[in-house]
Amino acid sequence: MDKISIIIPVYNVEPYIIKCLDSIINQTYTNLELLCINDGSTDYGGKICDEYAMKDNRIKVFHQHNQGVSAARNVGLNNFTGDYIGFVDSDDWIEPEMFEKLHETAVKHNKQISFCSVSSYFNDQLYKVWSYPELEGETSTINTLESLLSPDGIKGSVCNKLFHIDLITKATKSFDTDIHYCEDLLFCIELLIKSNGISYAPEVFYHYYALETGAVWSFNQKRMTELRAWQDIIALMELQTGKLLGLAKNRYFEAAVNLVRLAARAGEKTSKAILREESKRYRSDYLKSPYIPFKHKLKTMIMMLFPVLSDKIWLSLKKKYRLEW
Repeated sequence: MDKISIIIPVYNVEPYIIKCLDSIINQTYTNLELLCINDGSTDYGGKICDEYAMKDNRIKVFHQHNQGVSAARNVGLNNFTGDYIGFVDSDDWIEPEMFEKLHETAVKHNKQISFCSVSSYFNDQLYKVWSYPELEGETSTINTLESLLSPDGIKGSVCNKLFHIDLITKATKSFDTDIHYCEDLLFCIELLIKSNGISYAPEVFYHYYALETGAVWSFNQKRMTELRAWQDIIALMELQTGKLLGLAKNRYFEAAVNLVRLAARAGEKTSKAILREESKRYRSDYLKSPYIPFKHKLKTMIMMLFPVLSDKIWLSLKKKYRLEW
C-alpha cells in the first residue's frame, strides 16, 4: 500500500489547527505520514501539533524560526518518506475520503498528479465552490496548463492535489522562498510540465477557510513578488504553445492591475506608481488578446485607471454577488 506524506505548514492558527489535524488523521486512507512544520508560531498551535504527535506515531513535528510558508513546505519536502505527497494548509480541513479518492484516481488513470474540487468559506459561511465537471477523469498537460492560466480555470493551489514521488524527484522541486504569493501556482506548473497529464476527482474534498486578514486581501512589499512568479511562469511558457504564452502574459497584466488596486487601498503611493509602470509591460498584449472578452478587458482597464473608486465598487459587488477578482 502506497504511503502518502502530507505537508502542513503551521503559523499562528491555534483556532483552526485541531479541526485541520482531525480531518487528516481520520482519513479513510490510513497509510499516511503527517509532517507538521511549526514556522515560529507565537500561539499554542505548535504545541498542539506536539500533543497530536504523542498520540499518533504517523505525525512528525518540526519547529523552526519564522521563515514563511515556502520555507516550511521545503522542510517537508526534505523529510518525507512517502510514495505520494499532498499539502494541507493548517487553517483548512478536508473530507475523510479525500486522499483515498485522489490516490485511486491517480492510479486508475496512471497520472502523476491528481486533484479534486474545492470550496471556500468566509466568516464560517460557504462562499464559493470551484468545480470542473468537464475535466472529470483525465486530461492532457496542455489542457491543464490552459486551465491553470485561465482566470476561471483550475486553481493553482497545491492543497487540493496529490503528487507522485517520481515527479518530485525528477523535477528536484522545492518552493522559491523569495516568492511569497503565487508560489504554489509556479510550483504546480513546473511539475505539470514534466508530468504525463493530470487526473480529476470532481467531489468537493478540500475546504479552504478565507481569512479577511489573509494575503489575498492585503498589500505589502512581499505581495509584489507575485509578479516575479508570473515572470517565471512566462519564461516557462515561452517553450510551450503560443496560446499558453499569451494566457500567462494576460495573467501578469491582471495581477499588476490588481496590485495597483491593493496599493491604492493601502495608501502606498510609491508602490502604486511602480506597479502602474510595471502594468505597461504586457498591456498591449492584453488589449489585443483573443482570449479575453471585451467586458473583462473594460473592467480591468477601469480598475487600472480608477483603482480607488473601482475598489470600493468592487468590494461591494464582491460581497453581494460572491464575485472573484
